[in-house]
Amino acid sequence: MIDRGFVGKQFPPFSVRFPETLSRDLDTLFTSAGAIAPPAKAPPMDWPALLTLHGTAGLITVWDPMGVDPMDMRLVSEQFIHFRSPAFGEELTGRVTVQELSEHIEPERGIQEQVDLSVSFWDSSGERIALYRCSFRIPLAVMVTGSGRKG
Repeated sequence: MIDRGFVGKQFPPFSVRFPETLSRDLDTLFTSAGAIAPPAKAPPMDWPALLTLHGTAGLITVWDPMGVDPMDMRLVSEQFIHFRSPAFGEELTGRVTVQELSEHIEPERGIQEQVDLSVSFWDSSGERIALYRCSFRIPLAVMVTGSGRKG
């Protein structure tokens, strides 16, 4: 279990440049082979998640101190709040905060610990431009049926 002392903890800020190729790369990823990707357009709605999950920028530095294996969790919810779209090439600062820890029982997955995070993004002038909320579940115990097998 994750120590309840992490609730409310703000992790050190991280910087990330908003990639000019983000929209184009996503379009290329989802177009058929041989198709020409359209020119870059407005950022996708989920850009805060993409920047948070990109490399070691955001969440990798959160899981280690909490003792969580990032390969043993699953994303269960996301919420995006946008105040303005970033410009391509703009330098952004993000900061992750642990909002809540809770336990959930799922018959097919057993007992899960849920970690609710918020990630705020600011531009170079200090204006908050987006808030990304996400929840992850980590297995704590597997449910066993009366026969002794996973149920």
